[in-house]
Amino acid sequence: MPAVLFHLVRESMWKTSSPVLRDQWKLVTALTAEEKAAWLSSL
Repeated sequence: MPAVLFHLVRESMWKTSSPVLRDQWKLVTALTAEEKAAWLSSL
């Protein structure tokens, strides 16, 4: 499990990041209901 579960990334950073790094990230719109609840509770 990653040390940090949620990290906000600007679109410019997303676009300039390597595909390997992007594969480790998930769009908020692609979160499951459980992941979204966990993300919202972490804010």
